Amino acid sequence: MVMHIDNRAVAYAVENRTMRGASMTVLRRCLLLAAEHDLDLRTRWIPTQENTLADALSRFNYEKIANLAPQLSHPVCDLRRRGFLT
Repeated sequence: MVMHIDNRAVAYAVENRTMRGASMTVLRRCLLLAAEHDLDLRTRWIPTQENTLADALSRFNYEKIANLAPQLSHPVCDLRRRGFLT
């Protein structure tokens, strides 16, 4: 399984199985699950310049998101208008 990652430190940590710190808890758990299910995890580092939408989403940069993917700025379904409380 290949994980596409735009954080060079995280990509290195996954590839080399060297994870330290509280922020690596989720990744450590992913590696344990992969080992339990006999999956081989690999990473592919993606520079931020090639991954602008994901970068904007992770930073909650709504203006950039609207410019890159205008379809994401409009709700697909308005549940409140249809009587559902969300």
